[in-house]
Amino acid sequence: MAKKKLKTVYLVVGEGQTEKAFLNHLKSIFRGNSKIQIKSAGGKGPDNVLNSALAEYKQGAFKKICVFMDNDLPIPKKLSDECKKKGIKVILNDPCFECCASMKPDTNLGGIITTQTEVFYDKTTSLFFSRV
Repeated sequence: MAKKKLKTVYLVVGEGQTEKAFLNHLKSIFRGNSKIQIKSAGGKGPDNVLNSALAEYKQGAFKKICVFMDNDLPIPKKLSDECKKKGIKVILNDPCFECCASMKPDTNLGGIITTQTEVFYDKTTSLFFSRV
């Protein structure tokens, strides 16, 4: 009997419920070969969001982890460095997603433009990425 190939599972941790709702909306629009799981860290600032992503990393259930959070509060360098070291991608909304969501998307780039980050979807990997 041939073994069924399992899909790669990616995790995107949103800061709060607004980010989770947005990420689930994007997920519903863009279907790919990989499975993407969306999780809310429940807000409470960057410490909680990054620690939530690091806890998921330690469990080892996901091939890649990405964080989608606001840049309105200082991000602890120690946690930021630890995420970078472990390959956790951090996408920042500047200053916050609720503000950025009201901005008009750039039709040429197809992304949401903030002062620092452009979010876009890669169809080949089924992941969201940012360009600074």
